[in-house]
Amino acid sequence: MSAALLNRITAFGAAALIASLGAAPVSAAPVTFDFTGPNDQGAIGNTRTYTSGGVTVTVTAWSYLTDFQPGALGRWSLGLGVCSTAEIASQGCTSPEHQVDNDGARDYLLFQFSSPVDPLSLSITTVNNADLDVSYWVGTVTLPSDKLQNDTIAALGTRGFGSRLDNDYSGSAASRTVALTSGFVNGLLFGARDGSTNDAFKVAGLIVDKPNLTVPEPASMLMFGFAALGIAPRLRRRLR
Repeated sequence: MSAALLNRITAFGAAALIASLGAAPVSAAPVTFDFTGPNDQGAIGNTRTYTSGGVTVTVTAWSYLTDFQPGALGRWSLGLGVCSTAEIASQGCTSPEHQVDNDGARDYLLFQFSSPVDPLSLSITTVNNADLDVSYWVGTVTLPSDKLQNDTIAALGTRGFGSRLDNDYSGSAASRTVALTSGFVNGLLFGARDGSTNDAFKVAGLIVDKPNLTVPEPASMLMFGFAALGIAPRLRRRLR
């Protein structure tokens, strides 16, 4: 092998290494969940599980007054709603109380993902022209089998959730899309606006980003670059 060819191998290896280091990071792929369906009020402490794009999300319902207590996770033609124990006992949790609301106790939906995702947005709808202000928390959470039971809002930090994030809406509409500020997490707690009233809605859908784990071409270039640079010194010694 000539010295000129050896120099070409070395130069190509270096170029491949530089190109791979400057390449874009692994991409993300959007995944959409649809929570609408036939009417089913559910029962206290029930769960609903949805799978899309290789990601499974488990959803549970919670009601908060002085601490979190399990609610009934209902599915309706407009999406998911929550019935608290008190609402069921008082009037069977009929419309509009079967929404996610903050009339008295505040209702929340807990989304737990099978792998880290980046929550992007939730679509919400209302049946009685209520306000559509929301509060939510995201984080890498560690929850026992009883999940949030008997926890306070202040305890969410010890569960791995971040600080409360609010998303208010000043217009008047029957539905809207709530943009979420997050990052890759495995938990999302979402509900009617904390510290407010007259907000009520159902959650119709959710869009998240999941990491695209397909090995990109830059990774192949990176391996080739290291290989070429590793072989070149051996070949150079042979030519001496």
